[in-house]
Amino acid sequence: MSENRIKKQNWIEIDQVIEKGWYVLKLDGSSFRNLRVPRISLKTLVKYYDILSAVSQEVFLKFKYIQMCYLIDDEFHFLFNSDDVKEPESKVSKLVVLVTSFVTALINSYITSETIISDQPIQYGKLCYDGRLIKLSFDELSNYFLEISNHGKLFLGNQITGDGIPYLNISISNIVKRAEELNISVEEEHNLLFGRLIDRYGETLLMENFDYEIYCYNLTKQIAKYKSLNKKRN
Repeated sequence: MSENRIKKQNWIEIDQVIEKGWYVLKLDGSSFRNLRVPRISLKTLVKYYDILSAVSQEVFLKFKYIQMCYLIDDEFHFLFNSDDVKEPESKVSKLVVLVTSFVTALINSYITSETIISDQPIQYGKLCYDGRLIKLSFDELSNYFLEISNHGKLFLGNQITGDGIPYLNISISNIVKRAEELNISVEEEHNLLFGRLIDRYGETLLMENFDYEIYCYNLTKQIAKYKSLNKKRN
């Protein structure tokens, strides 16, 4: 045997198989600051969310275990149950890295100087995401997505006074009233600041007419459907 032959090493890989249960794979964007209103127009905001929806549909096609996605700002929140994940993909590393890299590649192919224009420079081709897994009981899912949607108050508040944090615990009607007092126009497209739910079954849910109570009711009702769908498949 040659003395130059390299001895094979058994390297230790730090990874783990996910436990049984419900998960949200949260993808959070980096360098998306200039893709927000008012740096982009409300018309462009609609196009931006259409792009996010198209990316989600691509994810549903490639990763069969993902049931739903909640889109808001620069975030994707993908919902799945461990029962739907096949063994080769059941490790944390594969679940997080494969989806995150796939979404990053798609976003950079969809968001170009020809599709999205901002009054501030966009890092075309360099937009990226970090990903993390969040384990939740089914009873926690509704509260999780309601909390995510509530961030829309922050984004809407940012349009009114530049600081949306005080608006997080204020009703939508009072936020709109505050805008009127300041002679700031609140348009129908601003509903998109509260995000959009889209799933692999063709359902799309978004707030309309700033009726947040109805939206929260419909969102909770929609989340409940996934539990029954999961039981039918298993």
